[in-house]
Amino acid sequence: DEEAARDAQDELDDASGLRARRAALDERLNRSAGKEITHLGKATLRRIDDKLHTGVSLRGVLNACRDDARFAALLELVDAGQRERVYAEAVALLLDEELVASL
Repeated sequence: DEEAARDAQDELDDASGLRARRAALDERLNRSAGKEITHLGKATLRRIDDKLHTGVSLRGVLNACRDDARFAALLELVDAGQRERVYAEAVALLLDEELVASL
């Protein structure tokens, strides 16, 4: 029965802490990207939103990072001295998000 299988999976998720980890990730993705990507300032985030229509949430910015052309355009809007750091942080956050989603 599908409902019983869902209930069993929910219990397993609760026991392993997956539900809490997914909830924490969701909360983090809804925060301002400037709070999560240290070297991404408010003015830069506004420029990114104006050009790429990402919104200011981490979720919106990471969605842009999934597309190579949009990621490149996003990085062009970041000060040259911060690009490598923003790139590294965005990639790490994408990997973390994918890891949690795959569990």
